[in-house]
Amino acid sequence: MMAKNKRINLRPYESSDVHDTLKWINDQEIKKAINRVLPVSLFEHNEWYKRVIQDKSQVIFAIDSVADKKYIGNCGLKKIDSVVRKAEMWIYIGANGYEAQGIGNEVTLKLLQYGFNYLNLNRIYLYVAEYNKKALNLYEKIGFTQEGVFRQDIFTEGKYHNKIWLSVLKTEFDELFGRHKNPG
Repeated sequence: MMAKNKRINLRPYESSDVHDTLKWINDQEIKKAINRVLPVSLFEHNEWYKRVIQDKSQVIFAIDSVADKKYIGNCGLKKIDSVVRKAEMWIYIGANGYEAQGIGNEVTLKLLQYGFNYLNLNRIYLYVAEYNKKALNLYEKIGFTQEGVFRQDIFTEGKYHNKIWLSVLKTEFDELFGRHKNPG
C-alpha cells in the first residue's frame, strides 16, 4: 500500500489491473479527457505495461475505493527528473459512479504528498484540456497555478482546443497543507 485514507487506497499498479485499464482507456469520455484519439489494442496495452514497470522515470498507482474494495482508476507521476526535481502528474477515474465523489481531489493530494515528501520533488505539473472545466477547477482549488496555454494543441470531435499548463511548487503545497499535516 502506498497511501491510504478513509476513502481511497493508492497501491502499485499490477498486471491484474491491465484488463480494466484497457476498457477505460478505450472509453470515449476518458479518451477525450486524457486527449487520446486512437483506440488501444490488448497487445499495445500489454507492451505499455512491460515498458512502464521497467521505466524508473515514472511511477504508476492503481486507485482502489476503500469502502467496496474496488479498483476504480489510475494515477501517477511521469517524466520524473531527479536533477531539476520535477514530474508530470496524471489521474483518471475509470469506474462509473466514482468520478463525482471528490475522489479526484483526494488522489491529487495524495500524489502531491508522495511527490513532494517521498520523491523530494520541487515542482509538479500537468496539462488539462480547456474544455475539462471540472479538472481545471479541482487543480486550481488545490493550489495549482496556471503557467501557460498551448493554443489549439488538441484536436477532438472536429475542433481545436487549447491545452492549459498548470503547476504547484513544494513551498506552495507546504504553505497550503502544512509540511507534516496529512492533506487527504
